[in-house]
Amino acid sequence: VFFVFFLSLAAQLPANTAAGDNAKEHNLLCRLTQMAGRQLAIPELDTSASAVASTLNELNASTSEPDWLYLFKIEDEGKGSPEFPTDGTAARNKADWEARWPAWYAAAVAAHKRITNPPKTNPYPVIKDASQKHALHTITGQLSAVADVLNTKALLLQKQIQTTNAAEAAAAIKAAVFGQATSADDLAAAKFLGAATNRATACAGAAIGKSILGDFYCLCTGSTNGATECGSGYAGTNGGGKITFGKTELTDLMNTCIKPDEREITASEIAATIAEFSSALSRTNDANGKKVTLGKTTAHTCGGGLNEICVSYGEHFAKQSKKGIEEIPWVRHLRAAEKKLQAMERAATQHAALTAQLLALKRQMDVAYAAALQIRLQTNQKAAESPKAAQHESHTTHKKQQDAKLLDAAMMKTKRNAKTNQ
Repeated sequence: VFFVFFLSLAAQLPANTAAGDNAKEHNLLCRLTQMAGRQLAIPELDTSASAVASTLNELNASTSEPDWLYLFKIEDEGKGSPEFPTDGTAARNKADWEARWPAWYAAAVAAHKRITNPPKTNPYPVIKDASQKHALHTITGQLSAVADVLNTKALLLQKQIQTTNAAEAAAAIKAAVFGQATSADDLAAAKFLGAATNRATACAGAAIGKSILGDFYCLCTGSTNGATECGSGYAGTNGGGKITFGKTELTDLMNTCIKPDEREITASEIAATIAEFSSALSRTNDANGKKVTLGKTTAHTCGGGLNEICVSYGEHFAKQSKKGIEEIPWVRHLRAAEKKLQAMERAATQHAALTAQLLALKRQMDVAYAAALQIRLQTNQKAAESPKAAQHESHTTHKKQQDAKLLDAAMMKTKRNAKTNQ
């Protein structure tokens, strides 16, 4: 909602209407407030490896013995299902197989489709030599196990970047700019100002810093109606009495700003803008303590009168933590957004590394498959890229599959013998 509001407002903004002694500070708070209407710099992810794991699982299934594929009953119309079986070999291995069954079933379906109805351009035709097929199955088992681990990590990072961190960063920026307001139609004074009785209470002491918009109001609104240092486009409405500030007043205030930056918000921009804000503050010590102000001031009271239409942050700098601007609530929100954007950048780097590893597995699979087609794959060859844990998991799964195949074969032989003896 904020983004749509600021986007529509941008079309009607003048080139530059800021004037008065607070022009520099006004421009800074304009840019800070406009962050609520801008897009975030969400890293673009390379998803070219998104199908690698499913492809390797398919090849692991297609190089299995027929009796393994038979467990999924794909050829029996109406009997195949991704739901875990309640009887048979699968049921006897429920503890180890149930979680993997949907993925195995999908792989078996894809393998059956490629075998029975191969595409015109088929990079993975049926391996007819039994020994080559068996050797290739060892490799597909290892590579698919590794690919599953890498793909799971990549999907988690993708969700973190595009959904979780993006939403959290956007929420933090909204909180920084608007405090507790939820939309441009929700700008009750008490939601973006620390106190809402009048300017005197809203722009003093600990009330300062609840939101960027609240501080913007204090910078541009004097203690008498019409008093302002933010140009002629904003009248400083109700500065001396009850505060009335909603969508109309927000539009008037934002119309004093230049057109917003169209670039996406980055972590480095947030850090640089906070640093610019810190540099813009005037710091003075006197007998009454530290005076830290933004904007035009002579006595550093920021009461809204002559030469005192400004914002005083002294209350935040007087705290024992000595964190300075980091004590200001809206600065803390912007820092939170900055950290989320940084986390997105780190996650994108990790995602790129996982993508590279998955593509490397795919290349290794293609080389091995081509060798098997040409009957030159060594029967004792193993995959080159297999973490120990993944190798162990693959070996364990493969052994259980082989045991299941032997058991099913024995049961089928018993049934055939029984029919022969009848």
